[in-house]
Amino acid sequence: IDENTFAVFYEILSNPQLSVPDVNRIGEIAHAATVPVIADTTMTPPGRFCSHDYQIDVEIFSSTKWFSGGGVCIGGVVAEHGRFDWKKNRNLKADAERNGPAAFMAVLRRHVHRNIGAASSAHNAWMMNLGTETLDLRLAATSANALELAKIISKEYPKFGLRYPGLESDKAFQAASSLFGNIFGPVMTIDVGTQTKAFAFLDALKLVKRATNLCDNRTLAIHPVSTMFCDFTKEELVSMEIPDGQIRISVGLENVWEIAEDIRQALTSCEA
Repeated sequence: IDENTFAVFYEILSNPQLSVPDVNRIGEIAHAATVPVIADTTMTPPGRFCSHDYQIDVEIFSSTKWFSGGGVCIGGVVAEHGRFDWKKNRNLKADAERNGPAAFMAVLRRHVHRNIGAASSAHNAWMMNLGTETLDLRLAATSANALELAKIISKEYPKFGLRYPGLESDKAFQAASSLFGNIFGPVMTIDVGTQTKAFAFLDALKLVKRATNLCDNRTLAIHPVSTMFCDFTKEELVSMEIPDGQIRISVGLENVWEIAEDIRQALTSCEA
């Protein structure tokens, strides 16, 4: 942190590493330097994680994931808790003097919403609102499926290095438990060793869909290295702990035994 630092930004549950930061310590360090904390909480929707209680000043999340449920529309949410003094931020000092505690949101409304045009259509907003009616039910169901699936695959295929923060053996379990209770979300990763094997795994899937979304009603799988991290160097991927053979799986609402059977046959195929 120096005089040019605008904010400290992190993911509450990183994608796809599934690491959980020490949120309170980060908040203490940032606020001691009069720097706001911005957190991406896409992996943990409102109602299960209250960012206001963890020294987070601004929360952002992709409503495409949880709110729409079936990936039917695109959207995002910015929620500011209104407790950071923006007069102490040199970039927003003038706005704070004009708009008071609402300075940050005023800038977003003026530049992002009005000038750039980042506004939801009426239909998208309606679809998002409709999705919130079943959000908590879907979160509980997909999280339960993910935990059961993680237990099955980690027991039957221990060499593939499955990661899921809901497993007691996972290095993120303690931190995740303290923040999320017993609901750990639907996302896990499996490392099959090489990119070639990862592609063979994906090609063999039948029930599970090959798609980019997260927290969907359907179980989805993707190869992070060749998609969202395709522009990074080998050295950068190693430093970020994203191996070539990693598959990210977002568990859906299907029968967990059917999901497990599809994963089993895909793992068998990639080993052939």
